[in-house]
Amino acid sequence: SSSSSSSSSSSSSSSSSSSLYSANVESLKEYASFPLEVRTSDPQLSLQEKRVIEEHFDQITSDKLQGSTIHTSPDLYDFQAADELIEYALQNSLNVHAGPLIDLHVDALPTYLKSEQALTHEEIIANVEQHIENIVGHFSNSSNLVSWNVIDGLSQTSIYKDPKYYAFFQTTEEGLALIESAFHAAKRVAPNVNLYLGKSYNLGDSGNYYTTQFLVALEQLMNKNVPIDGISIVRTKYTGWSLSISEHWAEYSYKQTVKDAVKRGLLVKLEFLRVGLDLDRYDSIESALIAQESIYCSLVKEYLDLVPQNLRGGISLAGTHDTEIIQVDRTGNLHMLFSSEYNDKPALRGFATALNGGTCEKDVQPLP
Repeated sequence: SSSSSSSSSSSSSSSSSSSLYSANVESLKEYASFPLEVRTSDPQLSLQEKRVIEEHFDQITSDKLQGSTIHTSPDLYDFQAADELIEYALQNSLNVHAGPLIDLHVDALPTYLKSEQALTHEEIIANVEQHIENIVGHFSNSSNLVSWNVIDGLSQTSIYKDPKYYAFFQTTEEGLALIESAFHAAKRVAPNVNLYLGKSYNLGDSGNYYTTQFLVALEQLMNKNVPIDGISIVRTKYTGWSLSISEHWAEYSYKQTVKDAVKRGLLVKLEFLRVGLDLDRYDSIESALIAQESIYCSLVKEYLDLVPQNLRGGISLAGTHDTEIIQVDRTGNLHMLFSSEYNDKPALRGFATALNGGTCEKDVQPLP
């Protein structure tokens, strides 16, 4: 979901308050006993982005490490960008989380299913295994690559629309057989790396339908001793939201999934964590920033409360910095702990407060 943008006016100016603000947090990772990860998106890391990563995080991930980015055509694997990122991480004592190897969010047919004739179920499984073994095997000597998302988007509404393959990527018997094969293939070539099954933040999961499907599938897979080490869950919020029915279901689904994973002794990893900033809903930029601080704090505190220390797979931020300047008159991509100029935001203090066991600031109520 995204917040709506309001029209901009020529009289407004960007706020300079972010450049003056200090969260008094020298190193976020020093407060955490579990991986603090950040997603990098820029093709080339700037010096400012490297500074933020190296000061505050101990693990990185990137689209460059996804199966679809690496396996670009049926017979071509392009590892150059991924290799360069892993080498940068190694030189700076950073671990790496990679994947997903199979992403079911997308409608486009992936390279391992492209064929002139419809593939049989056995051929699909063979192609998926080869796809995974080639990619994971390439990185088998990368000591700092510590985990993979094997599959993301199980029980999504937007799984491959091609009717020839639709059933093979659902929580059907055929679909579960494919997931089982995918995890076994990854574990064969990377026995010491943690393997995650990805779960989306189902905002439209009315009646908890998709989460129920996901948890039933998870139970069936665990009963077959599929080597799933953890669950990664997308976590997204926006300031100024009043919880609608669908958002209540999404929150309920999140907690239900975490509790189920913990009960099974699985690692739990927050993926793509971000708190969108809806400036329309507040009387000042400062109020909105404090609301964002409060929500970041409460989300991290909730994770610490729900997940025992030995099962904390980590928290992964959706990005290193905002991609737009904070302006008075509109909303934008202002989700992160650092501004577009890589300066501290109150959100950084909120995150650190929760890690330190402090009390979260009271949320600033949005305008009616």
